[in-house]
Amino acid sequence: MDIKEKIERLKREIKESQRNLYTEDKSQTVEKLRILLREEARGKKRIGNIDELANHLDAQVFENDYGKFIVKEELLENEFYGEDVERIHVLAKEDIFKNYNLSNNIFLDLETSGLSGGVGTFAFLVGIGYLEKDNFKIKQFFLPDLPSEKALLLEVALFLKDFESITTFNGKAFDLPLLTSRYRLNLLEEPDFDLHLDLLHVARRVYKRSFADRSLSSLEEKLLGKPRKSDIASNLIPDVYFNFLRTNEVSLLGKVIKHNEIDIFSMLKLLSHFVALLQRLEEIQNPEVLYSISRLYTELKDNDTSIRLMKRALRYTEDISFIFEVKRDLSIIYKRFSMWEKAEKLWTELLSETPFEPFPYIELAKFYEHKLRDFKKAKEIINILKEKLGEGWEFCTYDDILKRDIRLDRKMEKD
Repeated sequence: MDIKEKIERLKREIKESQRNLYTEDKSQTVEKLRILLREEARGKKRIGNIDELANHLDAQVFENDYGKFIVKEELLENEFYGEDVERIHVLAKEDIFKNYNLSNNIFLDLETSGLSGGVGTFAFLVGIGYLEKDNFKIKQFFLPDLPSEKALLLEVALFLKDFESITTFNGKAFDLPLLTSRYRLNLLEEPDFDLHLDLLHVARRVYKRSFADRSLSSLEEKLLGKPRKSDIASNLIPDVYFNFLRTNEVSLLGKVIKHNEIDIFSMLKLLSHFVALLQRLEEIQNPEVLYSISRLYTELKDNDTSIRLMKRALRYTEDISFIFEVKRDLSIIYKRFSMWEKAEKLWTELLSETPFEPFPYIELAKFYEHKLRDFKKAKEIINILKEKLGEGWEFCTYDDILKRDIRLDRKMEKD
């Protein structure tokens, strides 16, 4: 079977799965959702005509050679208050993001037929946000019926071709791969960007120790102080759309479009938060955040900033396990740059603070053996570690302690 036949078979399978989606009854889920969102009073409004649907959504109908689709536009106030947005390269962990510029950047968020991906998943709502003079403009491309997918994708690609960078939330794992597959299945050239900033990755790097839930709505509440009200849950959005395809019911479509709009606008505000965070490093008193950012500066080889932030992190915590991590990393930086006195001081402190962690014993033993050539002192440190580890110490996987112990004995004999 050649590649052309494989593509045709794949298309047939997708069409079959889409036909099944039409017939699957989502009415129970949608009914519960309607009651939950207190929309029952509006009734089950049904609209089958695309012009009437566009009017209902306060949008416009667009058409090209491949079909009709709906475009909705909103003009919001620009809520990006940071300066020097290129500083985001620290949190992105790549110097190339020094070229990041909001004037040629778009924020993208999709609402799709499913959240698990796969070739049968498609985007029925493509939301795009971008700066236009002093405002933030949101443009949403809505798919009223599956045969018009190619028409919508073509128009989106034409619109995106003038932008150089893209910002998403989990777009590297979900949105962009899904869009790429849909463009290829429709034999269209997918949009291409020089830079892709995924804010989910940034949030994980900065707040992985602070928040277990790092979803966009959760970050809005915890970082921006704006919890969502009367919002529709993401996992129910596909049900609303397929219920619309099956019954033409539009009573909850507005909620879906509003959800997408909020997601896009929240990305702008979240980006502003991260840039502002980098501008006020000296004001941060959260030790976990200070430590997380310090490690990013270490990766960018800005060790002076990294050392300063780690020291400040230690000032604001009494958590022994956390202190161990910070002092461990700080001592490694000192060791790398031959700042032996400072490194030895940290390792000695860790002996009393975390007496059952092998790390400070091993590092002190290395220091005494290889730098000071004080084999007796190195042996004393290893003996203390062996006593702490107890029976079976020779099987400790952290370091080949047995080999180190034998080598020190041999060196002491020669001396």
